[in-house]
Amino acid sequence: MPVFTRPDAEIYYEVHGSGYPLLLAPNLEIQKDWRGPTHLAESIRRVTDFLTRNTPS
Repeated sequence: MPVFTRPDAEIYYEVHGSGYPLLLAPNLEIQKDWRGPTHLAESIRRVTDFLTRNTPS
């Protein structure tokens, strides 16, 4: 029985089919528009805000 183990949980999973696994990540934020160095500060702010909101205490 395959199990994914974390410090706060053990998750049992089953494998069906082939290909790359699908990772479900609640509260995931994707920044799809990379607009180069002129918007680097905005990108850093968004990543920092995301990590602040989603880092376990």
